[in-house]
Amino acid sequence: MKKKLIPIIFCVCVLILMVVVYINGQRSRMITKNADNAIGNTAGNLYNGGYFCENDGYVYFSNPYDNYALYRMKPEETDVEKLITTETKCINVMGDYIYYYQFGSGSGEGFGYVIDMNGVYRAPKKSPKTGSCLDKIHLDTMLLYGNNLYYDANDSSGVYLKRMSTDGKSSEAVTDYKLTAVCSAANGKLYFNNTTDNFHLNTLDVSTNRISDVLSEDVYQPIVEGNTAYCIDIHNSYALVKYDLTTGEKTVLDDSTRVDMFNVSNNYIYYQTSGNTIEFRRIPKRGGTYEVIAEGAYNTIQITSKYVYFRQFQAEVPVYKIPVDGALTISTFDAAKNAAIEAQK
Repeated sequence: MKKKLIPIIFCVCVLILMVVVYINGQRSRMITKNADNAIGNTAGNLYNGGYFCENDGYVYFSNPYDNYALYRMKPEETDVEKLITTETKCINVMGDYIYYYQFGSGSGEGFGYVIDMNGVYRAPKKSPKTGSCLDKIHLDTMLLYGNNLYYDANDSSGVYLKRMSTDGKSSEAVTDYKLTAVCSAANGKLYFNNTTDNFHLNTLDVSTNRISDVLSEDVYQPIVEGNTAYCIDIHNSYALVKYDLTTGEKTVLDDSTRVDMFNVSNNYIYYQTSGNTIEFRRIPKRGGTYEVIAEGAYNTIQITSKYVYFRQFQAEVPVYKIPVDGALTISTFDAAKNAAIEAQK
């Protein structure tokens, strides 16, 4: 009798083990839900390419010293480590995952790096090399809001705004036309400037997909914080302005020359001008006198809790930085350069 029970017990144990392995496998593939108002990166960083993203005590960044591979460090630029070899931008980080757009093959080896690997990717923070492609597609900007990714899809069916769930199980076209740079989110809505009929400030209600005209002003690159929208005023010679979305009141921050791009920190607005005066400047968010950081053209303005990072126009490196709220002392992002050298040895 005992001899007959042994194979039965063995089979039951194997079956239990298989069930446990299956359940653990399913759990490992489950994506933890984010808060409905969770935002994967700041609007200002995303408008400028999304090369830096701060989350949960770390700064994730695309390193131009290493062919835009994805790295991570502490905000003070310590504990720098390489996470993903391929070229990354539009970085969004939330919960246990990193979401990014891979725009090239990167510096890896093997057949997988030869073919076109452009697309939306998700990688676990704990094991980023085990990431997977959610959507093989070409895009310009991408924003994580709540439990969805919003991006301007460009495929055989045309250019349109697409929404994909962070678990990758569902996707849909939100519009049948492109919404330019949907990077700003607040109050359950996505903010963008209308390019189909005018350049008015519009919102997309994420629960209903309804698009509404919020401000009958022609603006560019809106960054909305609470009831305040920081924008470039198209019909006022591309001046830097802010609007009270409750009253509609406009405050001109700098109309001395054209503004091409900007980013917003807790206390300042950092922006690049063109026209007759080409300078990289900053001005208090409340308004006041601007300060010149550097003469000449700069772009990819990225802000973390410690530094403002930027590059000279049409130059990959060096990456420059200044303290986010301190003196305008420019230095170079040597931590990224040194980490890249170490990674390539």
